[in-house]
Amino acid sequence: MSISCLVLDDDQIYCDLIAEMISERPKLFFSGAYIIPREAILHLGQENIDILFVDMEMPGVSGIDFVKNLKDPPMIIYITSHPEFAINSYEVGAVDYLTKPISEPAFDRAVSKAIKKIEIEKKADIADSMIDVINQDHEYFVIRNDSKYVKIKYKDVVFIEAFADFVKIHTPLETYVHLSNLKSIEAALPQSIFIRTHRSYIVNTRCVESISGSEIKIGDSIIPIGESYKEIVMDRIIGDKLIKR
Repeated sequence: MSISCLVLDDDQIYCDLIAEMISERPKLFFSGAYIIPREAILHLGQENIDILFVDMEMPGVSGIDFVKNLKDPPMIIYITSHPEFAINSYEVGAVDYLTKPISEPAFDRAVSKAIKKIEIEKKADIADSMIDVINQDHEYFVIRNDSKYVKIKYKDVVFIEAFADFVKIHTPLETYVHLSNLKSIEAALPQSIFIRTHRSYIVNTRCVESISGSEIKIGDSIIPIGESYKEIVMDRIIGDKLIKR
């Protein structure tokens, strides 16, 4: 399995250094390196990248803000000159961080973590432990829970939340924890009912009670709306249904 890697750092020296480290490791494939964020965004839109190495401190945009604006980010490894900033990297689901100057052992440890998570996700797809859609016409899907299969009706799903290497499927009576990722779940759900509101959330549009700012209220739960999802969420849920004065 070849792991494609992209680098974004405003310092060309570190772009070249990380590119060299990637190229020296057989499991990794060097896909490109950029010092300008918008060029990296274009690349991400054209190619499926497994690991993104991104600098936390860049002129005009922080690495964290850059990642937050990606709709479906790859595994993230942050690069920083300030270790005290690194704790913030985990807030946006980063796998690990590298402190400048970057050492080979630190690079290998971070990459190993990323590859492990990638392999878990791929095994979930291959081993049939992800969601199986039996027949969408039947209005339900099936998940494997321990040694049994559990049938869940679409209408009973309130929202779905990403949780480390798993997802939490929230229903009115129970929450199911399942080994999968939001991308696989989203592909299995009918788009007429469900919508991605955030990189970590999918909601049942029929369960939405109210929208305020960048939040959706469903019962006692508050679901965030990501900035890059806001326009489509507002259009889908409100659209032409707003009663005007």
